Amino acid sequence: MKKLLAIAVATTALISSPAFAQASASDSFTVSANVLPECSIDDPSNVNFGNISINQDSGSNALLINQEFHNTFQNIWASCNYGARITISSQNGGLTTTEANDGPDAVDFTNVIEYRASLSPTANSAFLPAFLFTHNSTSGSRVQTDAFHDNASLRVYIFSGDNPKRPLAGTYTDVATVALGPV
Repeated sequence: MKKLLAIAVATTALISSPAFAQASASDSFTVSANVLPECSIDDPSNVNFGNISINQDSGSNALLINQEFHNTFQNIWASCNYGARITISSQNGGLTTTEANDGPDAVDFTNVIEYRASLSPTANSAFLPAFLFTHNSTSGSRVQTDAFHDNASLRVYIFSGDNPKRPLAGTYTDVATVALGPV
């Protein structure tokens, strides 16, 4: 019995002895990932102004565009996860028709209807607005210094003051492009 008690005490001492404790070890590692620069923009709806209102009365203002504004608004999402450029451009430099402006009184008429377009944030601090003015061939381009995400307002309008000549009869078209991308 004394031997059994001595073995039990010795076994307990071995199990609880700090001399047999394992040394701990640790090491660190880096966790990383990349997010590529990306921009996205909704596909804007086509804009159709229908019949443009012109002055049908005789006199010095006959046949001029007489409605001050022809407006269309639409909301489109515009987002970039980095500071990017917003550009609005016109393929034709205005609404154009295939009708030739070559008659004897061509100086009073035009085959181009000038228009303006803008992309503005609905949250006033999301990004700087970009503007297109076809009447002076200014495509709108703004450099944004920070990332942005907004349900922006795309506005396209015809301003009579930009159109001092009488538009020829015909169908007028243009292709406008809103682009987001590298500076």
